[in-house]
Order: sequence, then structure tokens, then C-alpha cells
Amino acid sequence: MQRERLTPDRIRRFNCPEGAKQGFLWDTDAPRLAVRATSGAKSYIFESKLHRQTIRQTIGDVRAWNLDDARAEARRLQTLVDQGIDPRQERADKLVALEVQREEAKRIEAPALVAWADYIEARRSKWGARTLADHQSMVSEGGKPKTRGRKKGEGDTTQPGILRALLSRPLERIDADPLPTEVEFVTSLDSGRSSAKVPVLELTEQQLKQLPAPVKAPEQKPLPPLPSSYPPLEPVAR
Repeated sequence: MQRERLTPDRIRRFNCPEGAKQGFLWDTDAPRLAVRATSGAKSYIFESKLHRQTIRQTIGDVRAWNLDDARAEARRLQTLVDQGIDPRQERADKLVALEVQREEAKRIEAPALVAWADYIEARRSKWGARTLADHQSMVSEGGKPKTRGRKKGEGDTTQPGILRALLSRPLERIDADPLPTEVEFVTSLDSGRSSAKVPVLELTEQQLKQLPAPVKAPEQKPLPPLPSSYPPLEPVAR
């Protein structure tokens, strides 16, 4: 095992031995630290024993890591080994934690439209066609040619759904202020439906006069007077 006190110049001059896949130059200052050289790269590595098994972990490229920082990292890793902790597992746990953080950040920044789509998909089997269409129209992009229900003064294309702009924001940034009013919400539901004429439910004065006269109900005979006394509920004891 070749061991010298590592210096930037020694690391620069150290190369992989001819005919070998890799070579190691161990440090005397931090005994668990070495430079590993292959045909195309050099990196700092840490090597130790844990539970009678040799463990090795790459610290990083010699061009990216300062020598003093690599020594400090090797000493830190050795303290983990002294506590019975595998540095490789510690690194794996950190990578998992970072991935969880990235996924959580993506979830937080994702538009609420994603959650709305998941909600619709989860409820699809429990809704009728009209309810499903209403929920989909609330977040529609708009801009599609109108085929029916065009009112005077309206354009040739559909408008975005009432919740489209709101749900384009990240879910956690939505508060009560930008929410549509109840009237706007109900209007958005009715906007896609056919505008059938609502029947008049009140008769005019002329129509009331044309109605037949109401039939008088027959007079009912008065009921006989109630008895002034009633028989006892229980037999009189003798």
C-alpha cells in the first residue's frame, strides 16, 4: 500500500500504474483517505472496516474537492464508522430525503389543475354525465369554436372556465380573495346549458276571469253533542 502525505503536486503527478485498472495513493495525515486513479479520472475515496467488512466510499473528484476538505470529510466518515454507522447508508438516506424534498417542491409548485384532474378522475364513476361535464367545463381552456348557445354580442369562441385562472395557481397559494362569488359560480354552471324559455307561473288578470267558478263544498251537518258523562274505565270494586 503506497502511503505518502498528500499534496496537490503529488496528486497531480500520481497516475494509474501501467497495466492496472486503478491505483491508490494513501494519505499519512488522514489514514482513511486515498486518491484513486483510473485511466481517465482521479478521485478522493474513503476506506475503512465496519463489522469486519471493508467499506469504501467515493468522496469526490480531486478537481472539485479541496485537499483539506477531503481530509475533513474522511475524518467525519470515520467517526460514523466508530459509531457503527455505515457511511454508504447515510449517503443513501440523504439521497432519498433529497428526492422526497424535490417531489414535495414539485407538488407544491404544481398548478391546482393537477389536483382538480385527480379529483375528477376519482369521482368519475360516481357522477352522472351532466355533473362530469360541469366539472370539466369549469376548468376548460376556452378558445374553442361555439357550436350552440351563442348570445348576442358574444364572440365566436368559448371563454375559459370560471375556475381556470384560479386553479392555474399552485394549490398552496390559493386563498379566499380570488375565489368566484356564488352568483358567478352558478352562472358558470348554467352557461353551457341550453337556454330554454322559462314558463310563466303566474296567471294574468284576464286569465283569472276566464277560470270557471269554484264549486262550493256541501254543507256538513253539525256533530251531535258530546255526552256529559262517561262510564268508568274500570269496574267498581264490590
